[in-house]
Amino acid sequence: MSASKRARKEAELKQKKRNKQIALIVGVICVLVIAGVFTANALWKKDDGAGASEMSQTPEASNSEKADDTQAEDPPEPNVSNTEVSSDPQPEDVMEPNAEKPDLDLSKLSAMLAFSQVVGMNESPKDYVGKTVKLNGLYHAEYYEPTEQYYHFIGVGDETACCLAWLEFVWSGERAYPDDYPDEQGKIELSGIFGSYEELGNTYYYLAVDDVTKLN
Repeated sequence: MSASKRARKEAELKQKKRNKQIALIVGVICVLVIAGVFTANALWKKDDGAGASEMSQTPEASNSEKADDTQAEDPPEPNVSNTEVSSDPQPEDVMEPNAEKPDLDLSKLSAMLAFSQVVGMNESPKDYVGKTVKLNGLYHAEYYEPTEQYYHFIGVGDETACCLAWLEFVWSGERAYPDDYPDEQGKIELSGIFGSYEELGNTYYYLAVDDVTKLN
C-alpha cells in the first residue's frame, strides 16, 4: 500500500472516531434536556394542583374554618367573686354643675388682660355667644335718639386707665333710669350670659344680667 493511501485511510478513521464522539456528546445532552423538561413539568403540575386546590376553596369554607378557630378559644369567665355591683353611683362619678362659676371670670384678671379680653369679645362676638361672663368696671349710660331709649354699658380699662373697652348689658326686671341704676362712672360688678339682639336692621351683642353690684 502506498504512503498516500495509508495516510488517507488513517484520516478517515480519525474522522469516524471524531463523529462517534460528537454523536455521543449530543446524545448525552439530549437526555439531560429531556429529563429536565419532564422534571419541570412534574413540578409545575404539582404547584398548579395545589394552587387550584386553594383557589377552589369557597369563601363560606374559609369563613367556616375561621369560625372553628374562633370557637376553639373559649372566652375567659369573669371573676364574679371579685366584682362588686352597686346601683348607686360613687361620689367621684357624680358631676355636680357649679352654676355660680362663670365661663369667663374677668374680675380675677389684671387690668391689661381683662381689657384685652373685652376687646376680643367686641372683635369676635360670635365666639362668646352663650358664655357666662363676670367682670367689673365703670358704669355708663347713653341715650340713643332713633329708639328714644337709654343703653347701659360697663367699661374695662387698661393699666394706664387711658383707654376703655365697653360691653353693653341689659339688666332684667322693671327698672327706671336713673333712679334704679348706678351712678355715672361708678364702679360696678356684674355677671351675665353673652347674647345678641336685632335692632334697626343691625345685630348688637350684650350681657343679659340679673344683678348689678355697686363697688366702693
